Order: sequence, then C-alpha cells, then structure tokens
Amino acid sequence: MEGVKAERRPNYEVNKNYLRTTTVLRILAFISTLSATLVMVFNKQTVQVLGLEMSASFKSSPAFVFFVIGNVIICVYSLVSLGFLSTLLNGYLLHLLDLVVMVLAISAVSSATAIGYLGKKGNVHTGWSQVCSMFGKFCKRVQISLACSFVAVIALLVICMLSSVHKTKQINTY
Repeated sequence: MEGVKAERRPNYEVNKNYLRTTTVLRILAFISTLSATLVMVFNKQTVQVLGLEMSASFKSSPAFVFFVIGNVIICVYSLVSLGFLSTLLNGYLLHLLDLVVMVLAISAVSSATAIGYLGKKGNVHTGWSQVCSMFGKFCKRVQISLACSFVAVIALLVICMLSSVHKTKQINTY
C-alpha cells in the first residue's frame, strides 16, 4: 500500500506541473495572438503621393488577411482549449490539435513575414519597390504584430514539445 502511494505521487506532480506550464503557455499564446490581431486589424495609413491618395491596411495583401484569420483561430483555440485542458490531459486529441494549430501559426506568420520583408526591402529582380519608405507607421505596426505572433509560435512549439514528452512518459509508465 505504501509503495502504491509513492508511485502515484510523482505521476500526480508531473501532471500538475505539466498542467500549470501548458496553461501559462496557452494564456501567453492567447494574449500574443490577440495583440497581433488587434494591432494588424487597426493598422491603417493613408499618404499622399504625387497628388494621389494611397492607403495601406491588412486588407491590401492576402497574406496579411491570412495572418489575421490565422491569429484569430489560434487565439480562440488557445482560450477554448484552457477549458478542456484537464479533461483531455491523458488523450491524444489535444496534442493533435496543438500540432495543427502550431502549423497554422507558423504558416500565417511566415506568409506575413515574407510580404513584410518585400514591403521593407523590395525586390530589384522582379521590379517590386519598397513601400515602407512611404508607409513607415504601417510597417512598424506590422513588425510589432509579427513579433507578437512569433511569441505565440514559440509558446505553441513549447506546448507541443512538452506534450510529446508528457505522452512518452505516460506510455513508458504503462
């Protein structure tokens, strides 16, 4: 009887620590994707160029639209998954959903980063000029939004790694 209690104690502590850590990381992912989404959605700049009025917003690029939609999905998932974390702790569904959401986060931030880089540096070979020289405020806010989203990517990556380690330990104890 004494040996059973000693065996269960470490497993309980491991689950408790895993639950705490993933909860904090999910809250971090929620806050960072919410911040990235809000900064990008409310980011708009209009300038006058040779008498023409030009504006830039996230709707100007399909990659930025994908970035916003991806961040909204990740934000909602991070919040909803908090409610199911303790009930799905031993299952694989949460781990699989975490992997899918991490891939979505990586693809959304990658596409927006590529367009942001083109806006900042341009591409001489294709004839695309820099636009950040005209839309400086817009580009700075895009950088802030991307940084927030990269924080979420890192949080989701750590969640997936911890989940994999946790599942491996569960399999090895049986």
